[in-house]
Amino acid sequence: MKTLNRTPAQSRAARPEHNVWVSANAGTGKTRVLVDRIARLLLDGARPEKILCLTFTKTGAAEMSDRISRLLGAWAIMDDADLTTDLTALIGGTPSAENTDTARKLFARVLDVPGGLKIRTIHSFCESLIGRFPVEAGIAPHFSVIDERTTAELLNDAREHILAQSISDPDGDLAGALTHLAELVNGDDFTTLMQGLTGKRARLNEVVAHYKSQGGLSKAITKLVGLNVEDSDTDTILKTALKPGAIDELSLTRAANALLHGSPTSQKNAGKIKEFLNLKTDARICAFDKLYKTLFVTQKNEPASLTRTMTSKGARDFEPALEEIMLTEQDRVLDILEKIRARKTADATVSLLTVGQAMIETYEHLKGVRAYLDYDDLIDTARELLSTQGGVSWVHFKLDGGIDHILVDESQDTSPAQWDVVQSLATDFHSGLGRHEETNEKPRTVFAVGDEKQSIYSFQGADPLEFGRMREHFSVRATEGGQSFHKIQLIESFRTVEAVLRVVDRVFAQPGASEGLTFDGNFVTHKTYREKQAGLVELWPTFKPEPQEDVDPWDAPLDYKNHQSAELRLANKIADTVQGWIKDKEILTAENRPVRPGDILILVRRRAKFAEAMVNSLKKQGIAVAGADRMMLTDQIAVMDLLAVGRFAVLPEDSLSMAEVLKSPLIGWTDEDLFDLAHNRKSNLWAELSVRRSENEKFSAAHKILSRFLSHA
Repeated sequence: MKTLNRTPAQSRAARPEHNVWVSANAGTGKTRVLVDRIARLLLDGARPEKILCLTFTKTGAAEMSDRISRLLGAWAIMDDADLTTDLTALIGGTPSAENTDTARKLFARVLDVPGGLKIRTIHSFCESLIGRFPVEAGIAPHFSVIDERTTAELLNDAREHILAQSISDPDGDLAGALTHLAELVNGDDFTTLMQGLTGKRARLNEVVAHYKSQGGLSKAITKLVGLNVEDSDTDTILKTALKPGAIDELSLTRAANALLHGSPTSQKNAGKIKEFLNLKTDARICAFDKLYKTLFVTQKNEPASLTRTMTSKGARDFEPALEEIMLTEQDRVLDILEKIRARKTADATVSLLTVGQAMIETYEHLKGVRAYLDYDDLIDTARELLSTQGGVSWVHFKLDGGIDHILVDESQDTSPAQWDVVQSLATDFHSGLGRHEETNEKPRTVFAVGDEKQSIYSFQGADPLEFGRMREHFSVRATEGGQSFHKIQLIESFRTVEAVLRVVDRVFAQPGASEGLTFDGNFVTHKTYREKQAGLVELWPTFKPEPQEDVDPWDAPLDYKNHQSAELRLANKIADTVQGWIKDKEILTAENRPVRPGDILILVRRRAKFAEAMVNSLKKQGIAVAGADRMMLTDQIAVMDLLAVGRFAVLPEDSLSMAEVLKSPLIGWTDEDLFDLAHNRKSNLWAELSVRRSENEKFSAAHKILSRFLSHA
């Protein structure tokens, strides 16, 4: 087995006696460090069932388990020389006879552990924890975890429930809030909003409870947007702003008289000002939008330029203070509009929170009667179960002998709620008898590895700042408990050559470029393990959309000019470049051979138009390409054919679906075959085919296939 070189930082991070917090750049061997850490814990005598490794995804957990199994399996059958070499590289010194003997037994020892090593996602661990203590968690023992599809179905049921509730009580707050939201968003956006609120329901309940304690939701949010409680609606705001005494009518009258001496546009605007000033307050409210505010703001409610329309030279000569008067009034109108926007925002927020809370309460009720838990429930319930405020000391007592070492992978994407679970599990690791000092056992440790720069922001509530905050928390806890805590940075990349890393460092060396990149604001640096290996970074000019001329709708299609999108032109440029490398047999220095298509990786920001254009451009050049690694199944013609079969089987009278099946490779009719059956038919296609099935061989064969579909349905 090939022994992998380890950097000094990797070796320090894997030492089993220390609490370690690893901040790692991309490609620096984070997974290897985790595997080494687990292996060294096992070699150091840690019992496999007392190690808990929390990973971010099921794929990550499976990979970790596979790596550990392969490593321990290899140790079990290695000859003495190879095993000594491997263990020497791992522990950084000559292994003892006990180390060698232990290494050979670890594979069997791990196999004997019920369920194997605890390498799980945080959700999987919480599910097992709740399943072990359902009574303490206040959960039905027969609970089941629902996936995103079932969650969406329950949310639809909850939506239907609150809609029915609003119909039965049309004068209630819920009905009013729903009516208001219906004016602001469509059905799809409403569903998206409710899903977003449901994902943050714990925070929503806290916010609503907090605002209600401050005198009511509407009053609290009104203050929050900077309005007075008296500014209860748009009409009230306008009435206050447009009543006699609120407007400087004397100055505006002077301005209007001056505008009569200006340009024709100024004179026209003078008439509008005088007309508005002559109105009563209620009439001013009605005329504000169409008559008055248009003098001072654009259609987007942005400040209009007054020089051309309001303060022309003749008007300024007549009234020197004209520009000052008009600018003052413009600022006042903008302030009115800002208050109106704030009022609309507050009203929409109140409606959203009202509907959202009703939706969540219904959703929670539906889950409760079915004994369902979603992924957020797993975290919240486990957090409450382990909380010291919860008073369930029995759970901690039972777990205290079960976990001695916690390892957290991809910890930059661990949410605050998930960190609470980890923190509760490690409550006694660094204090009292929990440290194992008086029992002469090895210290209990916490290990985390992550990279703030790689955080999937907001995914499952991820907050990269928690990575730094929890590092400081455990550092203080370990230090106060007399234990060692090491903060280690992995900066040596095994993946990337020096030329690329140097460009990255130069980009973030610019003033302000690295702000917010790391928790402590430290400058980001990279080193490469692949020293003296060739690398090149090219910066291409940006491909921008080409200007397009207006098309005459009466032009023939052949008269249209062919415009290529920026995405397509970039894809063609990349394909031409790759084709040039292959045609010229450019040497891949690392392998000392010509470049092959399989050596090239094209990274895209998202699987959108550009990715499709890139694949098409490569195929046109005859360059072998793997194609898209993801596809929308329902957009594939084969799947669409099968869906048509399903629709026909459920409803044979669906002639369109039947026609799709007939034209598909399942039956293989031509347009002429379909026309012969469909033209001048007396009923739907299935009834027509049933009557005429003996007319020719194609009709008969199609009828047999379709009949078989119906029998299966």
